[in-house]
Amino acid sequence: MSRDLEDAEILSVVNEEDLVIGQMRRDEIHSQNLFHRSIHVLIFNSNGEIFLQKRGLLKQESPGLWASSVSGHVDANESYDAACIREIEEEVGVKINYVPKKLFKLKPSKLTANEFSWVYHLETDQLLSPNLSEIETGEWFSKENLDYFILHNQHKVADLFIHIWRKYCDI
Repeated sequence: MSRDLEDAEILSVVNEEDLVIGQMRRDEIHSQNLFHRSIHVLIFNSNGEIFLQKRGLLKQESPGLWASSVSGHVDANESYDAACIREIEEEVGVKINYVPKKLFKLKPSKLTANEFSWVYHLETDQLLSPNLSEIETGEWFSKENLDYFILHNQHKVADLFIHIWRKYCDI
């Protein structure tokens, strides 16, 4: 998706209790630091490996950095769960007809770009087909390899993903 199309997306503006109080363009929400919603999905295969995406260079947040398997904004009039299912199909080409397991919810902060974010867990052995207009590339990591990669390449990994990964490992 082009930057102009992303900027024009209409998202819900929410208050500090995550209740919808209006709608606005994505670029306006970000420029005014308003609370809004997003999702992150950690996709694992049956070998326990996690898929990470290397974000496209034109992405506004964390361009070119390794990040969650799937992530995206929740559109206006859309639920977290519906956004999760939609983003999984859009970003990695996997169609599912159920809501993956919800792990935890992040509160808005500077780190989350003022987003309330639900983090989901999906296990699948379906072939992932990264959408190259969204993702530069993707790779499977064992937990040990990912921990090592983050330790030695922190500058190549999105800070928010590091936070999500640490929180996941503490569950």
